[in-house]
Formats: sequence, C-alpha cells, structure tokens
Amino acid sequence: MGLPKSLVNIYRELADDLQAGTPMDGDLHRWADQGVLLLNTVLTVPAHQAGGHAGQIWEPLTDAIISLVAKQAQPTVFILWGKQAQAKRKLIVGEHNLILQAPHPSPLSAYRGFFGSKPFSQTNTFLRDNGVKPINWVWCERNHNIFSFSLVNRLIICNNRFCKINNDFKSGGFPSVSYTHLRA
Repeated sequence: MGLPKSLVNIYRELADDLQAGTPMDGDLHRWADQGVLLLNTVLTVPAHQAGGHAGQIWEPLTDAIISLVAKQAQPTVFILWGKQAQAKRKLIVGEHNLILQAPHPSPLSAYRGFFGSKPFSQTNTFLRDNGVKPINWVWCERNHNIFSFSLVNRLIICNNRFCKINNDFKSGGFPSVSYTHLRA
C-alpha cells in the first residue's frame, strides 16, 4: 500500500522547502522521537465517510489540548493547514506563538497555496530565533529539546511533553488535559 496522498504532498513540500531528499516511507516516528506529535482533531472516522465522526465527541478534547499548549511559555509553532485547522486559530493565544497557515496538503487543495508555503523552514527559523534547537525534519535524531506544535487540518504537531488526558466528561463535556515532561 502506498503513502497517503496528503503525506506525499507534505513530503514534497518538505523536500522543496529544505532542499532535501524526500522521505521514502510513512514512518513518522523520527519526528515523534524529536518531540513532534501528530494528532487529528477528530480522532476516528468510519471507513469511506470523511468527517463521519466530526462534531460528535473529539473536538472538545482536541480544542482543550490546543488551548493548553497555546498557553505554555515555550516558543510554539502552530501550522494550520486547511479550513478546519484555521478555525482553531481563535484558541491560540500568547506572544510566544507563531501561527502559519496554508491550504490543506490534500491533492484537491495543495496547488492552492500549500506548495510553496515553506512551513518547515519557517518553523525552524522561529525556533532558532527563540533559542530552541530546530527540528531535523528529514533525518531526525532522538532527544531534541524542542516544543513545537502544529495543527495540520486535523493534525497537531507537539513536543517533548506528554499529554495526560482525563476522560471524565462530567464537567461540561470537556476532558481535563495536563502536561508533564517526558523522561529520556
């Protein structure tokens, strides 16, 4: 089975942006090993029913995570790809945050401004300018001390922190979310 077409487009933009080789597999653990977290705003979908679980349960949880991360004191990058992601912009507060926006990387919209948006180099420039080690997007190494966060339509890219989520929906339907440092 081949790579998802959106991931192929993300890799294509990565290669163009950083003048680097294109990753050949869909294994994103190299990003995760640096503290990058990918999380959809809607965490499940029925087969062949895009958005089939939207508006049911996941958005309060992912909104809470976005809000919590946005309030952290560390320099944070939010990459909002697509209209669903860009609708989350209102949750992102704080002077230490960089917000990048572009169309979704799907084949239907990638040519409307995703290609050429250069999110990877902009992220690393921001991190470097704020005294944070940049992400090695192509050949990732372990244990980078970074905190970056990105919403990719339904994706969140996070860092060397762990989200502990309390699934208690008693208080207004919103789960509580807390962060603790990961131990190497």
